This record gives sequence, C-alpha cells and structure tokens, in this order.
Amino acid sequence: MSGFYTNERIGSMTKEDVLSMKEGRELDILVSEIVMGNRVIIDEVFGDMEVHMNKKIGIVYGPLPNYSQDLSSSILVADRMLDLGYEKAAYWKNDDRPSVICKASVLEVIEHKKKKERKERRSKLRIVK
Repeated sequence: MSGFYTNERIGSMTKEDVLSMKEGRELDILVSEIVMGNRVIIDEVFGDMEVHMNKKIGIVYGPLPNYSQDLSSSILVADRMLDLGYEKAAYWKNDDRPSVICKASVLEVIEHKKKKERKERRSKLRIVK
C-alpha cells in the first residue's frame, strides 16, 4: 500500500510549497502521511480513509480527520509532534489556527528528514590520500 506522498515528492517540497497550501484535503493528507505516520487511501464508498497500524488491534481504518480545519484534530498533530521529540510543538498547542499547526508540523518533519539525509550523505564521503 503506497501513499500519496513518496520520499521523492517530500524531498522536493519547499517551504513555500507547504506555506502556500490551502487548508483542506491535500494538507490533511500531507499531515496524515508525513506527521502522523499513516497512509491515506480512497475508498469508493467511504471516501478518504486513514490507515494506521495499532499494536494491539492490527490495521485500523478510519475517516481522514480534518487536521487543517478542526482545532481538536490539529491538537492531535501537536501531541504527535511532541511524542516524536519536536519540542517546538508545545508552543503550537496554544495556537487556535489548525492550518498553522499543521503547516508548522509538516515543515519541521520535512526539514528534519532533509537534515538527516544530508548528514547520511556526508558520512559516506571519505578522504583518500
């Protein structure tokens, strides 16, 4: 099962790309896959569904939350960021703009992935005398 956002697509996203996104489906899918660690599928009957793995139950399907429009859903995003070790997310929980919380979260995760990728590339270089 593949998601909407591949590693290549994430790697090519710029800060401007994320900031220019409107609240709604596309941003919700991005948050679900990048921040929440889920996959989004389109079901013919139920529409956009979020799929995640629960250690106790197994694979769980549910409707894609409106992360970028619903404050309570965006608080879940900030909580997830805190669980992942992003301390800045503590400040976002007090924001009452769901799309701001979502965009900040996505930008942090993308930047972290890019830094990690650069570090891994750099560590593979060796000086030959």
